[in-house]
Amino acid sequence: MDYNFYKTLVILADFILAIVIFFGVKTVKEKDTPIKYYLGFLSFYLIVEVISLICKELKMSNQLLFPFYISGEFFFASLFLTSSFKYNLKKWITLFSILILSVSFLIWDVYNYSYINIVKVSSQFSLLIISIMSLVVLLKGTEKNKLYRYKNLILGLLFYYSLSLLMFSVLNQLIKNPRILYLLWPLNIVFLIILYIVSFNTFRKLSK
Repeated sequence: MDYNFYKTLVILADFILAIVIFFGVKTVKEKDTPIKYYLGFLSFYLIVEVISLICKELKMSNQLLFPFYISGEFFFASLFLTSSFKYNLKKWITLFSILILSVSFLIWDVYNYSYINIVKVSSQFSLLIISIMSLVVLLKGTEKNKLYRYKNLILGLLFYYSLSLLMFSVLNQLIKNPRILYLLWPLNIVFLIILYIVSFNTFRKLSK
């Protein structure tokens, strides 16, 4: 795979993400806490992606970003997905995010960067389960549920984490086959672009 093609795809995805965040910020209301968590999730991801691109352009390693990316993704996504739950889980989500960050750094320092993939898979599996639980809560509830308006975002996250989890689960095996691996990385970016489009469409409906 041509690196220039991959970089162009990443920049395109980041550009779309920036537009989605800008539109979302204009749409969100002050008391709409769940969507603020989701915008935090998108904004955090954009920051990590931009820093990662800068590191690559400067020919610096971006591996140290991975522990922050895993824990930050879990933190913001979990806060959004559990907003419809009866119990306040902020404290537990924060503690678990710190644990993910600590374990990621420990594995990265003691073993090898590739072993962080185990933490990534565990984190995404947890987010997939939380996404399913959140969707079940919505289906059992009514339109009064605070996340009902964002059901498409939950479905989008469920779609992305299902496919991304599958990819990261076999990542260590795919490293031995670079040709397939280089095809999957752009595919993961395409999954993200689909999530961004779903997000934009949701914000567009909320603005009416």
